[in-house]
Amino acid sequence: MIKYNTDGACKGNHGMGSYGFYLRNVERDLIYALGKSIDLITNVVAEMRAIVEAIKYCISKDIRRIRVDSDSLLMVNITNGV
Repeated sequence: MIKYNTDGACKGNHGMGSYGFYLRNVERDLIYALGKSIDLITNVVAEMRAIVEAIKYCISKDIRRIRVDSDSLLMVNITNGV
């Protein structure tokens, strides 16, 4: 199983923002990390972008078993179908 942590933020509403994520295996070894800046974004979009990019990376590497950790309860609920 792969665990990934995500985060996204922006300055103000529709401001400069960024997102990032990192993936670790069960031994807690770092597998991959990414962070990017984004123009004119909201916190919610930045948080979701981090999750989407992490999932896209996992798909590209045929990683099927993943666990998401996020500081955004909204994003956790969305990804869990709540």
